[in-house]
Amino acid sequence: APPCQSGGLHRVETLVSIARITSLHAIAATMHVTLARALYQAALSLVGLHLARRNAQHANEGLSPAHPRYNDAAALLGGGLAHAAKSRTVSRRWRDFVVEERCGDAFGELRKRWHCGRELARLGRRDPCQALEVLGGGGSKGAANRGLCFFVTRCGQYIIKQESSATLRTLDNVAKTYAARASVQGSLLPRLVGAYTVRSNTTTTHWLVMANTFAGAPKIKAVYDVKGSTAGRRTRPKKGTLKDLDARDDAAQLRCYGSGEVVEALSGDTRVLEQLRLLDYSLLVGVCEPGLFGGWRAARYKKRDRGTRMLVCRDRGFLVVGLIDVLQPWTWAKVAEYYCRGALRGWRRISAVPPVFYRRRFLAFVSRLLDT
Repeated sequence: APPCQSGGLHRVETLVSIARITSLHAIAATMHVTLARALYQAALSLVGLHLARRNAQHANEGLSPAHPRYNDAAALLGGGLAHAAKSRTVSRRWRDFVVEERCGDAFGELRKRWHCGRELARLGRRDPCQALEVLGGGGSKGAANRGLCFFVTRCGQYIIKQESSATLRTLDNVAKTYAARASVQGSLLPRLVGAYTVRSNTTTTHWLVMANTFAGAPKIKAVYDVKGSTAGRRTRPKKGTLKDLDARDDAAQLRCYGSGEVVEALSGDTRVLEQLRLLDYSLLVGVCEPGLFGGWRAARYKKRDRGTRMLVCRDRGFLVVGLIDVLQPWTWAKVAEYYCRGALRGWRRISAVPPVFYRRRFLAFVSRLLDT
């Protein structure tokens, strides 16, 4: 063929090759988009299936009318939480019960600050079977031994805990100071949002409503209750909430970044507790599994001011930390326990020690544990 014709054929073949390559790229891009959409739809289907299964499971775990505290819980909801949007201390009649709100002025201001009054009011207008379920494991061992009940709201945001009359008397004395410190940005004090006494002709029960420490956090795979004491503070090989000696054994997994800010916040919180002569509080530490969407959920959790702190572990994963059980005063019973039990187990090892020493030991243990 003449040179001019061969050059033209070469250009045509080149254009055909380019067209084929372009079409192949277009087909590949279309396939990628189609595959991405298919994966997205599959993910949505899996999430929907998970939520459906979870809701079906929760539907069978509601508070049963056969529960011994069902009527008290119903009175607490209808006569107490249903009016949580208001901020005053009053007594209300609900059927055959009288529901008295304790420290209503202090808690009313806190509910306004934390924007939870309307949410609690909506919860209070629901049926107990739909609003509450018995907390798995029944709460703490000590409370179970005293016959006290733990409920958790079906949304998982709040815990309703039956308390002794002595605990609520302590709260009456410290409520204003507690509210002043808990309202400070960055405080790790537990989010107490209400306290109530429910009376009938035959019974009187006392209840404390608080925010759930782990609400909204990624999946929790292990929980530690840290006091700083060592006497009787081991759970393994049994199952349940791990304690100080277990945390010491797992210290390599609990080292994290940013623990200095946590210790600083704890120092301010425990200084107030020391001034109020309170002790026996714990740092609740939840170890979160990163999971597929763990980083995204952790970022969402960090944005909300919920009285807890999320830390990034050095070996992957997250920690959620917050104070609990802050209403135990230094009473004569604790003084007797300090001398009697301390003589047997060691004064530095037991939990019942004077508030000044308790705070110092607690902060030192937490600092070493989180590797400040």
